[in-house]
Amino acid sequence: MAVRRNDDRWQYGDIGQLSQMKIGVITSYFTNESFRTWCRDRGLTPTIVEYSDIDSLSKALEAGEIDSEIYTALFEKEGKAKFKTILSFLPREYYFAFRKKDKSLKNRFDSAMSQLLADNPYYLSDLRKKYDEQFIYKVPVYSATEKQYLATHPIIKVAAVLDTAPYFAQKHRGFIRVLSLNILNS
Repeated sequence: MAVRRNDDRWQYGDIGQLSQMKIGVITSYFTNESFRTWCRDRGLTPTIVEYSDIDSLSKALEAGEIDSEIYTALFEKEGKAKFKTILSFLPREYYFAFRKKDKSLKNRFDSAMSQLLADNPYYLSDLRKKYDEQFIYKVPVYSATEKQYLATHPIIKVAAVLDTAPYFAQKHRGFIRVLSLNILNS
């Protein structure tokens, strides 16, 4: 999502601000319906304006007719001089689950993740590499901060997809399925 470069009303990664925005999309692009669904799922209510092509969309943004635009390709040099990105919708292999009715928590999480990605675009791939390699070799290494968090939170509730090793092992006890997470091996 891009805004005019000199428009300082909008902060990078702030999901809540979208409900106050007039956002342009391309009518025929897949991002049109995807973005609408994404907003609905989070309880966000921006004003969405459809355009027939990228040129008319970007001209509307430049003229101030809309506050931002959803785009699917990188800007050329001219676009980068006029606009700045305030939100990225990056496809990732991570799936975070939240209570269905707790949209506020989901929006706070999305905002925090956007800030992390602004500071380090490789955050998710670095995180995956760090923990996946540890579990493959069964030698988890945690920082002092991570150890402190785990020590002060002896019970952590999570959701996991069945049969996705190495993250859990299952033991059946009658009708009860016990899920044990491989968090601490040291």
